Amino acid sequence: MKGIKVLAPATLSNLGCGFDVFGMAIQKPYDEIRVQLNSQNKIIINSIKGDQGKISTDPSRNTASIAIASILKKIKSHQGITIDILKKMPLASGLGSSAASAVGAAYALNCLLELNFNKKELIAFALDGEMFVSGGRHADNVAPSMLGGMIICKSYPDIEYIQLHPPIQLYIGVIYLDIEVLTKKARKILSPTIKIQDAIAQWANTATFINALYTQDFTLLRRAVFDIYAEPKRAKFIPYYDTLKELMYHNAYGCGISGSGPSYFGFFDCLETASRTLSQLQKFYTLKNINTKTFISKINNEGAKVL
Repeated sequence: MKGIKVLAPATLSNLGCGFDVFGMAIQKPYDEIRVQLNSQNKIIINSIKGDQGKISTDPSRNTASIAIASILKKIKSHQGITIDILKKMPLASGLGSSAASAVGAAYALNCLLELNFNKKELIAFALDGEMFVSGGRHADNVAPSMLGGMIICKSYPDIEYIQLHPPIQLYIGVIYLDIEVLTKKARKILSPTIKIQDAIAQWANTATFINALYTQDFTLLRRAVFDIYAEPKRAKFIPYYDTLKELMYHNAYGCGISGSGPSYFGFFDCLETASRTLSQLQKFYTLKNINTKTFISKINNEGAKVL
């Protein structure tokens, strides 16, 4: 029956200083979501590939199917939908894997049924799916995966998603350690309060970060990509964190944990430098018997799109 296939990109969230505020879509890795009509009046997850059997095919426990169910409820439809998911990014990686599946499914259904929701409206449905995994409605992965580019997620007094297209030309180097860091667990260790001097420093870093992007000032960028609040606490989840940070920071124009980890990113102005740095880190972790994957890409300014 009638169907459609969609790409939804991985994302970096927090970007050092922008905890729960900054998100950025990258060109790779990404998920592919195929959505088809069926005549059974129910949501069916037909297949999931690339997940090593770790993702549930129960429609009530899958971010993609939950997002689709949310749309169908909104439009008061009992249309049957069959979903096929191809995961091209690691799970529990800090790269927005669960968000990408929810985004891809919501965007695909909107296109397939010609519902005419715009991308910002679709974020709410994708968040219903993402919430199942993360335990909260945090859009710093969902919004950039849907919209593309760099996103500021503003939540007070009203929710807004501000899409930025800074002129700076960056390569984003990412190393993923083959260990699991669950978002819910990583959030539980964070303090509900922050010292006023730390808050002031964090605000200054976020403002400086935006200025550095738009003035294309790499030196300023390096001084801005610091997280005073979450990263110091989450560093304990990442083996040999100090070595990782030292090598990445020495070669990159700012670096940090993506989301809750264990992926770690760096900004580079040169593809060769990014490749060399990630290669050195891979060799280091190989000696420590820790498997890794690396990705190098630029900012993805399209977001979810039909393949």
